[in-house]
Amino acid sequence: MLKEKFQNRVNRLQKLIGLDAAPIILENEVRMLNQAYEQYVGSIKEPTKPKYKVGSDEEHEAWIDDCITYSDCPIEEWREWLKTQ
Repeated sequence: MLKEKFQNRVNRLQKLIGLDAAPIILENEVRMLNQAYEQYVGSIKEPTKPKYKVGSDEEHEAWIDDCITYSDCPIEEWREWLKTQ
């Protein structure tokens, strides 16, 4: 939704420039475009940091606990699963 709003503002600004719109109209459209951009960028989640350092004792202990609890699993698959939690 926010991406479409941003894209619509870009298209509208391009159209107004092509129509040689008054400067005050262009300034207002640029302001609204900047607001749409800030909303869109603000809505994007930053990647989360991993819970454990790869190869650390803490990671190994958590992996063992999960393997005992749920079932035996390769550590690479467990790391991928952990990213979704």
